[in-house]
Amino acid sequence: MQVSSTTDAATLATLQSQQKVKEQAQVSLLKKMMEQTQQMMQELQKSLQPPKNDQGSISLYA
Repeated sequence: MQVSSTTDAATLATLQSQQKVKEQAQVSLLKKMMEQTQQMMQELQKSLQPPKNDQGSISLYA
């Protein structure tokens, strides 16, 4: 792209800055979603554990 004036240079810099901000926001959102997914998976794994059997009897879970 050929820059022919200071206005064009300023416009280009503005567009590039806006693109960087959008990319940073997307990365931040993706990281947050990944953290929440990991937390949900941990909670799901905890809830899928069969209850402890203190009496020593045999239980079957389907």
